[in-house]
Amino acid sequence: MRKKVTFVAALLLASGLTGFTASAAGAAETEPPVCTPSPAWTETIPAVGEPTIVIDNPDYVPATPDQEVVTGYVKWNWTGGPVEATPTPPPGDGWHEVGVTNDTKGDQPGVVHQGNGSASYFFFEPIITIVPGTPAQGEPTIEVDNPDYVPAQTIEHEAVTCEEEGNPPVKPQARVDVGEWQITDLDCEAATHTRTRTITTTDWRWNSSQGAWVAAQPSVTTETSVEPATADECPTGEPAVVPEPAVVPEPPAAETPLPPVADAPAADRAQSASLAATGGGVSPWLAVAGVIALLAGVGATVRASVARR
Repeated sequence: MRKKVTFVAALLLASGLTGFTASAAGAAETEPPVCTPSPAWTETIPAVGEPTIVIDNPDYVPATPDQEVVTGYVKWNWTGGPVEATPTPPPGDGWHEVGVTNDTKGDQPGVVHQGNGSASYFFFEPIITIVPGTPAQGEPTIEVDNPDYVPAQTIEHEAVTCEEEGNPPVKPQARVDVGEWQITDLDCEAATHTRTRTITTTDWRWNSSQGAWVAAQPSVTTETSVEPATADECPTGEPAVVPEPAVVPEPPAAETPLPPVADAPAADRAQSASLAATGGGVSPWLAVAGVIALLAGVGATVRASVARR
């Protein structure tokens, strides 16, 4: 049965999109201008306008002058007798003060009128009352801050130095960050697993306003590796086979030297000679030597069999 597990496909897709964005940002990178060294200097920007202005005082109350108010009239009658011409206004000789009135009956005050009755002339003198005015409150104008005023400015410019006259600063090396391996696919039928990791590369771009290299948008790529799966990842269910230990052949045993054959007695030598001539007997010493040779051959055969296993 095929066992296959897929893990972080969404992560790989996001990494590809990020790499595409970083490539587009890198395409817009501009090269720095030629570096021109200059000493430090002070720039002075003059003020614009005046710090304060004079405006009308919105709370100012102007003064009021004294006022003449007519509160009545003094009536005069002429009692000086006939005259050839209209007499001058009273007071004076020939005029008699009649009293105070508020009604002139339509006759103009301050003018001598010729009467039709007992008095040939009459006159209404206005009674003037002075009403005092009021003093001013506050000042007609005030001085306020000018909202359009721009104060003078002083800007200190630092000295510009170049690594080499006429050349911009050297562009730093790109920074490469390698991520950890992650298993993203497992195929137990093929007994393999697929590992994936991301490699983030951050390059540099020139910033004209700062006059320096700044980090650009990182570019992310994906590296994939297919390797054999481990027993823990794809268990077979069969008992483990224990390998047989290697058999190290033993060195051959040293041969035991035969003991020297002593001279047999004369009677034995005569018997051995008789047996040799007639074939009727075997020397005991020869029988012992044959048994030793047989045992040595059996031992060699056993050792060879063990070595072949």
